Amino acid sequence: MLGYLPDEVIDLVYIDPPFATGLFRKSPKGDEGPGGYEDSWDSVEEFVDWIEPRLRELWRVLKKNGNLVIHLDSRAIHHLRIWCDREFGVDRFENEIIWHYTGGGRSRKRFSRKHDVLLWYSKGPKRTFNIDAIREPYEPTSGYAKGGIVSKKGRKYMPHPDGKPADDVWNIPIINPLSSERTGYPTQKPLKLIRRVVNALSNKGDVVCDVFAGSGTTAAACSMDDRRYLCCDSNPDAIGVMLDRLEEVRCEDSNPVVLSNGLYRIGSVTENSTTELITMLETAGVKIDPDGIIRFPSPIWSRTKDPVFPLRTGDRVFRVRLN
Repeated sequence: MLGYLPDEVIDLVYIDPPFATGLFRKSPKGDEGPGGYEDSWDSVEEFVDWIEPRLRELWRVLKKNGNLVIHLDSRAIHHLRIWCDREFGVDRFENEIIWHYTGGGRSRKRFSRKHDVLLWYSKGPKRTFNIDAIREPYEPTSGYAKGGIVSKKGRKYMPHPDGKPADDVWNIPIINPLSSERTGYPTQKPLKLIRRVVNALSNKGDVVCDVFAGSGTTAAACSMDDRRYLCCDSNPDAIGVMLDRLEEVRCEDSNPVVLSNGLYRIGSVTENSTTELITMLETAGVKIDPDGIIRFPSPIWSRTKDPVFPLRTGDRVFRVRLN
């Protein structure tokens, strides 16, 4: 999918790839939920070898003022940081963000592992960063919250009306098992977490890319916060979950789609890239009916009823329909 994109067209890349857990990740709903995915590797080195070419392509399509966020846990994150420092440059490293959460079981053999790590790299020094977009409420006992504080020199500092700036530890709960937000897709991340990434590291109208889109949280966050998006996943069941979710948030149907092991909904980037997409589909032998309809098979797991999406390139308009 990334191969058809020109250089430097994406404003923010967020990826939540497999974590090298050595497990098959199943839906918490069991057989009634969408299919999971394989996360087994012979070694962490094999995992790093697998993700390296994808990271290089993601870096290529990232704009000079763009940001890259890699979401992993303690198993592989240090291996990826060493690789990214070497390939992207130590000076392009911005933050190691700790997502701390509670819930689930507690270990009696070691301290319970209750955090993930988000590595943030910027493509260039003039990167997008909106700290005011993700301010947090002051603690009730904070001096700021009680009307400001006075420095030793007598200068008074008043609280910001939107709260305090966020730091690099984010306390955001996991999704409650009974929450309406839960899709049943394994390893789904909270909407609040992804919206924070999107709002802090991109602007309205920007294009956000997630090539391990899973449950579609990035697409949903972008739809809610006025960003365009390019989201895909190699698991057809993930595509079904994403289509259902985008229908629930009443996403505009003006985004084109691209076929690769399923149906992927992507945000339009440029007219040239859309033209290249049409050419690739025709070259691959995808049939385009005389009435301008491109027919793709429906994802395996989806409640969506016959969705239709337009695919535009210049003056040519196609209708993309699921069978």
